[in-house]
Amino acid sequence: FDKMADFYDPQYNPEPEEMITIIEEHYSTLTNKFGYEVLPDEVIVNNLGYGFMSDGKLKLSEAAFDLNIKNYPKSFNVYDSKGDYYLAAKDSIKALELFEKAIEISPNQFSQEKADMLKSKK
Repeated sequence: FDKMADFYDPQYNPEPEEMITIIEEHYSTLTNKFGYEVLPDEVIVNNLGYGFMSDGKLKLSEAAFDLNIKNYPKSFNVYDSKGDYYLAAKDSIKALELFEKAIEISPNQFSQEKADMLKSKK
Protein backbone atom coordinates (compact mmCIF):
# COMPACT_ATOMS: atom_id res chain seq x y z
CA PHE A 1 0.00 0.00 0.00
CA ASP A 2 1.40 3.34 -1.08
CA LYS A 3 1.04 5.91 1.70
CA MET A 4 2.02 8.65 -0.75
CA ALA A 5 -1.39 8.33 -2.41
CA ASP A 6 -2.88 9.81 0.78
CA PHE A 7 -1.15 13.13 -0.01
CA TYR A 8 -3.73 13.74 -2.75
CA ASP A 9 -6.62 13.51 -0.28
CA PRO A 10 -7.54 17.09 0.73
CA GLN A 11 -8.48 15.83 4.21
CA TYR A 12 -5.01 14.36 4.79
CA ASN A 13 -2.90 16.67 6.91
CA PRO A 14 0.19 14.95 8.35
CA GLU A 15 2.97 16.72 10.19
CA PRO A 16 5.72 17.82 7.78
CA GLU A 17 8.21 15.38 9.32
CA GLU A 18 5.77 12.50 8.81
CA MET A 19 5.28 13.46 5.18
CA ILE A 20 9.04 13.59 4.54
CA THR A 21 9.50 10.21 6.24
CA ILE A 22 6.80 8.66 4.05
CA ILE A 23 8.40 10.04 0.88
CA GLU A 24 11.93 9.03 1.87
CA GLU A 25 10.85 5.52 2.92
CA HIS A 26 9.02 5.05 -0.38
CA TYR A 27 12.09 6.00 -2.41
CA SER A 28 14.40 4.03 -0.11
CA THR A 29 12.30 0.95 -0.91
CA LEU A 30 12.71 1.69 -4.62
CA THR A 31 16.47 2.17 -4.15
CA ASN A 32 16.73 -1.21 -2.43
CA LYS A 33 14.55 -2.88 -5.05
CA PHE A 34 16.46 -1.56 -8.05
CA GLY A 35 19.96 -1.56 -6.53
CA TYR A 36 20.74 2.08 -7.28
CA GLU A 37 19.75 5.36 -5.65
CA VAL A 38 16.30 6.58 -6.60
CA LEU A 39 15.62 10.11 -5.36
CA PRO A 40 12.12 11.47 -4.91
CA ASP A 41 11.14 12.81 -8.32
CA GLU A 42 11.57 16.58 -8.49
CA VAL A 43 8.35 17.15 -10.45
CA ILE A 44 6.23 14.96 -8.16
CA VAL A 45 7.54 16.61 -5.00
CA ASN A 46 7.15 20.04 -6.60
CA ASN A 47 3.54 19.26 -7.51
CA LEU A 48 2.92 18.13 -3.93
CA GLY A 49 4.36 21.42 -2.67
CA TYR A 50 2.08 23.47 -4.90
CA GLY A 51 -0.91 21.25 -4.07
CA PHE A 52 -0.37 21.73 -0.35
CA MET A 53 0.15 25.45 -0.90
CA SER A 54 -3.15 25.78 -2.78
CA ASP A 55 -4.87 23.91 0.08
CA GLY A 56 -3.41 26.42 2.57
CA LYS A 57 -1.12 23.79 4.11
CA LEU A 58 1.96 26.00 4.08
CA LYS A 59 4.06 23.91 6.48
CA LEU A 60 3.66 20.87 4.24
CA SER A 61 4.33 22.96 1.17
CA GLU A 62 7.53 24.33 2.70
CA ALA A 63 8.69 20.83 3.68
CA ALA A 64 8.14 19.53 0.14
CA PHE A 65 10.05 22.42 -1.42
CA ASP A 66 12.87 22.01 1.12
CA LEU A 67 13.12 18.31 0.24
CA ASN A 68 13.53 19.25 -3.42
CA ILE A 69 16.25 21.78 -2.58
CA LYS A 70 18.06 19.09 -0.59
CA ASN A 71 17.84 16.55 -3.43
CA TYR A 72 18.25 18.90 -6.41
CA PRO A 73 20.45 21.83 -5.27
CA LYS A 74 21.54 22.59 -8.85
CA SER A 75 17.99 22.96 -10.20
CA PHE A 76 16.80 26.55 -10.60
CA ASN A 77 13.21 25.33 -10.42
CA VAL A 78 13.43 24.20 -6.79
CA TYR A 79 14.46 27.70 -5.70
CA ASP A 80 11.82 29.35 -7.88
CA SER A 81 9.18 27.14 -6.26
CA LYS A 82 10.41 27.92 -2.75
CA GLY A 83 10.22 31.59 -3.74
CA ASP A 84 6.57 31.06 -4.64
CA TYR A 85 6.10 29.53 -1.19
CA TYR A 86 7.55 32.66 0.40
CA LEU A 87 5.19 34.81 -1.68
CA ALA A 88 2.28 32.77 -0.34
CA ALA A 89 3.70 33.16 3.17
CA LYS A 90 3.89 36.93 2.56
CA ASP A 91 7.67 37.13 2.96
CA SER A 92 8.74 39.09 -0.11
CA ILE A 93 12.34 39.52 1.09
CA LYS A 94 12.97 35.77 1.25
CA ALA A 95 10.98 35.25 -1.95
CA LEU A 96 13.25 37.69 -3.80
CA GLU A 97 16.34 35.92 -2.43
CA LEU A 98 15.08 32.58 -3.76
CA PHE A 99 14.13 33.98 -7.18
CA GLU A 100 17.59 35.55 -7.45
CA LYS A 101 19.18 32.22 -6.49
CA ALA A 102 17.15 30.53 -9.25
CA ILE A 103 18.33 33.15 -11.78
CA GLU A 104 21.94 32.71 -10.60
CA ILE A 105 21.74 28.97 -11.30
CA SER A 106 20.00 29.37 -14.64
CA PRO A 107 18.71 32.64 -16.09
CA ASN A 108 15.01 32.13 -16.73
CA GLN A 109 12.00 34.28 -17.50
CA PHE A 110 9.77 32.87 -14.72
CA SER A 111 12.07 33.80 -11.85
CA GLN A 112 13.17 37.05 -13.50
CA GLU A 113 9.60 38.34 -13.86
CA LYS A 114 8.83 37.59 -10.21
CA ALA A 115 12.10 39.16 -9.01
CA ASP A 116 11.44 42.29 -11.12
CA MET A 117 7.90 42.52 -9.75
CA LEU A 118 9.18 42.33 -6.17
CA LYS A 119 11.95 44.89 -6.82
CA SER A 120 9.44 47.32 -8.31
CA LYS A 121 7.40 47.18 -5.07
CA LYS A 122 10.34 48.26 -2.87
